[in-house]
Amino acid sequence: SKTQESQGIQVILEEVTEEDRLKIESAINNTFGVASVTYISKDEALQSVIDSVDEEYKPIYEELRADNPYPASYIVKFTDLEKSNSVQETILKIPNVKKISANNKTAQMIFDIGRTVNYVIIVILAILLATSIFIISNAIKITMFARRKEISIMKYVGATDGFIRLPFIIEGMIIGLVGAAIATIIVGLSYTSLYNTVQATNQFDIVPFSNIVQNLVVIYIILGVGIGIIGSTVSIKKYLDV
Repeated sequence: SKTQESQGIQVILEEVTEEDRLKIESAINNTFGVASVTYISKDEALQSVIDSVDEEYKPIYEELRADNPYPASYIVKFTDLEKSNSVQETILKIPNVKKISANNKTAQMIFDIGRTVNYVIIVILAILLATSIFIISNAIKITMFARRKEISIMKYVGATDGFIRLPFIIEGMIIGLVGAAIATIIVGLSYTSLYNTVQATNQFDIVPFSNIVQNLVVIYIILGVGIGIIGSTVSIKKYLDV
């Protein structure tokens, strides 16, 4: 998520030449799990401090420009907070890296909360999927029960099982498609509501429904049609045995 990507570490450097600095930057960029690397020079580090202090203290820090004590560093952001520890271990082995400044407890907390949110979303989708399957299968059973006499009559006049079964399978597919459409709408409304709630906190960023709706529709169509065909085939079987 964007929240996880925004969490990073500060890699503090020893006093190095420009050539060695570029080697360090290249090594960090090639570290698995690194999303971005931003260089902060000694002058930029001092200016950041000057900008953050009250006006009365600014002259004191301005005097440090002649002999700047602040080190150059890199701000490194991750592709995934789960890779934080491994990335830090790798970067610490790079020559001329002095130390790493990171709030690992905060990063881990954000990762844990983000993972919990993902689990909640998966559970919600699973419940809605199970509900849609239940609705579709029961709708097919009700349809078959209501038309059992019609099936018996068709059997008695000599209609083959395939001839009788085909329209019911098509009907089952239609019911499945309708169920898939209803399920998609319910999931869309529920997910969008959750998305808006999460976004309002400005703490986490989850994938908007528009990014997953295409794959979701395809999955629901396959499931809906599949359940419709299987449900109608199984439900009509006992009415064909007359």
